[in-house]
Amino acid sequence: MSVPSFSEISGLITSIAASAKIGTCLLVTTSLYFLTKKFGLIEWQALPAWTDAVAMLLLLWSAASVLWEAVPLVWKKTTRSIRRSASEREARRLTREEKYILLFIAESPDNFLNVHRIDLAPIDATDVVLHQSIHSLLRKGLIVSTRNFHGLAIKLSVRGLERISPIQKSVLEGNLNLWDD
Repeated sequence: MSVPSFSEISGLITSIAASAKIGTCLLVTTSLYFLTKKFGLIEWQALPAWTDAVAMLLLLWSAASVLWEAVPLVWKKTTRSIRRSASEREARRLTREEKYILLFIAESPDNFLNVHRIDLAPIDATDVVLHQSIHSLLRKGLIVSTRNFHGLAIKLSVRGLERISPIQKSVLEGNLNLWDD
């Protein structure tokens, strides 16, 4: 068995896309044929007896073809939406350490910050807690990460920038104190 070449794979993808378009056209056409025949909207001239059978087969094939393309697409969009809403819901609840990290990064929101530069002394946290909090913030979509010469570097994401404003406001108003337990 040989590995298919790029042109064969490209041709396959093109034919699948064309098949979906042809299937949609046939679905619409055969549906209109049966609807006009049933409700007498168009007076059809004498057609051979096998026309209805062929039209029904085309209708079934095209409906299956459209479903074959549509179901995975709907499934993907639905699961993505569910995951996104769960992530947004989870991002509302932040631990003290996560809030501290976000505030620390927010001092320079446009630049990546090396994880080892985060001062843990004010919140009396360990490196393990720091890495757990960073992982949680990444999962919540509040920060983005990259690797550089010195290790892991993090930066606020767009969602993180939106989320940090109320936290900063609470700290400035004195409603949030991260340094006392």
